Amino acid sequence: MYFYLSHVLSPSGPVYPGNAPLKVRRQYSFEQGDPFNQCEFEMCNHIGTHLDLPAHFNPKGKTAEQIDPAEWVFHSPVMLDIPKNDREFITADDLQAAGSHIATADLLLIRTGFEAHRVDSTRYVTYNPALHPSFGEYVMKHLPRLRAVGVDVVSAGNCNHISEAIAVHRILLGYPEASNRYVLIIEDMALQKSPSSLKEVVVLPLIIEAMDGVPCTVLASSENQ
Repeated sequence: MYFYLSHVLSPSGPVYPGNAPLKVRRQYSFEQGDPFNQCEFEMCNHIGTHLDLPAHFNPKGKTAEQIDPAEWVFHSPVMLDIPKNDREFITADDLQAAGSHIATADLLLIRTGFEAHRVDSTRYVTYNPALHPSFGEYVMKHLPRLRAVGVDVVSAGNCNHISEAIAVHRILLGYPEASNRYVLIIEDMALQKSPSSLKEVVVLPLIIEAMDGVPCTVLASSENQ
């Protein structure tokens, strides 16, 4: 049995500062007397639960359609509770404190608890905890099996700490070479109600040509079923 670790996309959902919200327009509907329903929508590619792909911060990095489908399936996910408050950093020390628990993870999900503030859009998108560059450096040096990191905040970086945000994205996404190892970033995840022990996670990206990031649906199963 699977459950979602992704939020439902909505025009009222929070977006990173400067990004446009989802816009939906009804083209045809039964209510208008049409024989079918149909909508069109407009949105930023970094909206809702979404993937930061290597091309987001690496000019030579891969886009969605260039990634092997097997990379979207994770058999050793680890949920790591690291409670953080407004604008606090998640650092290498936080990972080091987890010890061997995360050594074999292929997906690391960071649950800060800040998802509880998602209903307060201004706070959620402006004051979010963020990954520190030391976090990225620790991952690349000490967690060789890790292929993705997921966070329960609007972005892995905070808009008030731009230099740190750029640095940690570059580190994880393999900047500046195409041949470098990269670790995918999944942002704005729904982790609050998830069990702590997970069996498998499947990330289902919206495959659009030449995108540096895409919305995704994330499915998970629990080891406690």
